Formats: sequence, structure tokens, C-alpha cells
Amino acid sequence: MLAFLITFLPIISFILWVYYKDKYNRENISILLKYFILGIILSFFAIIIEKFLIDRNIFEDDTNLIYTAFVIAGCTEEILKGLVLYIFSKKEDSYDEKLDGIMYSVFLSLGFATVENLIHINFMITFITGNKHKVIEAENIFKDYDINLEHIDLGYCEPQGTLEEVAISGAKYASRKLNKPVIVEDAGLFIKALKGFPGTYSSYVQETLGNQGILKLLDGVNDRYAEFRSVIGYCAPNSEPKIFLGKVIGEIAVEEKGDLGFAFDPIFYVPAEGKTFGELTTEEKNQFSHRKNSLEKFIKWYSIQ
Repeated sequence: MLAFLITFLPIISFILWVYYKDKYNRENISILLKYFILGIILSFFAIIIEKFLIDRNIFEDDTNLIYTAFVIAGCTEEILKGLVLYIFSKKEDSYDEKLDGIMYSVFLSLGFATVENLIHINFMITFITGNKHKVIEAENIFKDYDINLEHIDLGYCEPQGTLEEVAISGAKYASRKLNKPVIVEDAGLFIKALKGFPGTYSSYVQETLGNQGILKLLDGVNDRYAEFRSVIGYCAPNSEPKIFLGKVIGEIAVEEKGDLGFAFDPIFYVPAEGKTFGELTTEEKNQFSHRKNSLEKFIKWYSIQ
């Protein structure tokens, strides 16, 4: 309800102010509302076109910022508004002076702005990842906070370093590439007896050694302490990245258990639950997982910005 009021009250107030300020040969309110609705409809076409152009963006750094700000956003939106205004205003019998065109364009733009307000105020987060399992878990976590998740699979180069360094690098790259605020996540399994291995190489180790390979490395080892760590990197254009660390403590099981989850989940045993991650549903895992902890820290920080 609050989001609705924040979205529409300024728009409605401005519409009434503009309408009553037009004291001479005032336009029919039904005509002005038609352009307001056209602006709302037009915004969805703009979103589709902009996404198409973003997906084919080949530019980097400053050239990318210019391209996204002036070509993707500026040209797309203003050309669409101009075309609609030109086509429809010529058909209006009441269109007899330049001021009428100005009024039509104002209401058209207000309709467009209404959709933009709804998107921003209703908390849309852009999550950069190619991992569908992470998307599912994140969607369930964000749902508890009434946050909409947009998922974009945008490849980026990962530096050899810590989880924090990878998350920062990915967030900076994606934010500049898309010219919008984004989050990325880097996660890893850290096993004490293996001196933190596989750590930042978890994805590669999962693809090569797999769960059975990890179990063989720990054959006969009594200390099976392990941590799952997740680092969320957030970055907006022209700002420095922020990072949020979450972790969960557990042990490496002696055998794989469960066919839920993904990657190392079937061998990560949580004593407090008496189960491995592979035996827990997404909803159960999201109550305390490393990803839940890092995303929750980010959400709490972002909600007060």
C-alpha cells in the first residue's frame, strides 16, 4: 500500500496541477488521460527494446556509459515518445495549437514515469549469475522481503583471488556494462583439514574432482570441519562496490546423502539439522544457509539507502 501511494500520489498531484494551470482553452481530461495510458503502454515496449540492445552491447568503460545512457535509454525512450505523439496528436480534432502538443507530451511522459516509479519503488534487484540453482534460492529469499528479482546471465572474467575480490570485480564489471545497480555472488566450500581447499576454486573442483573426489581426500581424516561461505558484491554505476559475507558451519559427511540442492550440498552435513544440504528442501536450506546470510545482510543495508 505504501509503495502504491509513493508511486501514484506525486504523479496524480502533478497531473492535477498541470491540468488546472492550463487556464485557457483547457484540454478535455479524457484526451489527456488517453496520453497518460499510452505512456504506460509505451514504457513496456521501451523495456523490451532496451533489453534487446543491452544484450548486444559490445562497448566497455566510458564508451559503454555513453552508449547505455544516450543510445539505449535516451534515444529509445524519446524516439518512441516522439513517434506516438506525432501519430496520435495529428488525429485529435482538438489539436489546434502548439500548447496542446505540449500538454499531450507531458501526460505521455507522466505515464512513462509511473511505470519507472513502480519498478524502482517496488524494489527490483538485478542478480548476475549463470547458475540456475542460485537464482532459485535467491528468488525464495527475496520473496520473503517482497523484492522482485531480475536475473541476467552475463559472463565476466573472475580474477584469481579471494571470494571478496571476485565479487567486487564481477559487480563492477556488470554494473558498468549494464549501466545499472547489480549484485553478483561468489561462494565456496572451505575445509579445515585441507587448509581451506577448495575455497575459491570450488566451482572448478566440483567439475573436476566432484563430491567423491573430496571424500577421497578426507578418507581417514577425523577433523571434518567445513564452512560454506557466500560473498555478495553490490555495485551501482559511478560508485564503489559493497560486499556482504555470509557463512554456515558444518562438516563433510562420510558419504553423499540426498538428491536435493546442487554441487557440494550432498556432502555438507549440518549437525544442528542432522542432515546434509542435499537432504534439505530449498525452503529449509534458506532458513540458515550461507547464501541466506549474505543476501539478508545486503537486503538490510540496501533497504535503508
